[in-house]
Amino acid sequence: MGWEYRHLKQRLEIQDTPPLELFEAFCEAAFADMEDMEWSCKLVRGRLQTDRFYWLGRPAPSPTLAKHVRRLLGAMGFEPTGLPGGMKTWNALLERDSLRTLVGYAGPEPATGRPALLKVHLTLYPHSTAELHSRLLRPLMPELPDRPPPGRPTLLLGYLVSSREIEPRLYMLYGQSAYRRPAVRRYLEPLVGQRGLELMGSHPRAGLCLKRDGGCMLELAFRPSGRRHVWHPSHALSPLWVPLAKLAHQHPVVGERLERLTWVTVPTRAKDWRFPASPAEMNLYLRLR
Repeated sequence: MGWEYRHLKQRLEIQDTPPLELFEAFCEAAFADMEDMEWSCKLVRGRLQTDRFYWLGRPAPSPTLAKHVRRLLGAMGFEPTGLPGGMKTWNALLERDSLRTLVGYAGPEPATGRPALLKVHLTLYPHSTAELHSRLLRPLMPELPDRPPPGRPTLLLGYLVSSREIEPRLYMLYGQSAYRRPAVRRYLEPLVGQRGLELMGSHPRAGLCLKRDGGCMLELAFRPSGRRHVWHPSHALSPLWVPLAKLAHQHPVVGERLERLTWVTVPTRAKDWRFPASPAEMNLYLRLR
């Protein structure tokens, strides 16, 4: 584990949990395949949750990474809920059809009773989007339109894994230029609305996260992988900077790292886009040194 992770854990008084111990052991075992590590903060109705971290794997991982991921998930009793073909399909995706692997930890949420959990996301190779849509994605996420997404979006298949439940997630991301294409806008507007399209099209990379219960989050990049050090107008003009500046003022530990902001997510519900007031929910991702 890096020095800044250890510093934050001590400064924020983050308590060990069994999933956190598993996460740390995985990070140590899979260090050779790590590209970055991020700290994640979740703001919910004014309360900041800080015990959240992500391990970001490098592209073209070594053959041993799948072994480390299987060991981690096996310790949590993982079964890929809702995925056609179950573990056989999951293992094939993990071992052969994934460009990158992302593993995360989120601490318990006393307000909701949700226990600490692990997250794992597979960035799928851009093979046939149409074939993936019909074979895997639509059966897993019925909220998806019945036709495959246009173009070649980046697709991530993810799971949240806790002692209480295993919940799938699907991420669909496009580069900024795609939001000028009518086909992409027509496909996404029923899911995110016109305001969502405006926000997505003003960032270097953006997309959505679909939950199996019908929930949806906007995924808005500021410094995505491959563009960590490239300036973009959203670094100055994004409407999200108003609630972000407020959050940084209230929590200096966030403000100290705001120049390393990589992604922000907000719910797609229009009532949560009350900029410049703080949204009811907002997730921040900040790269660690």
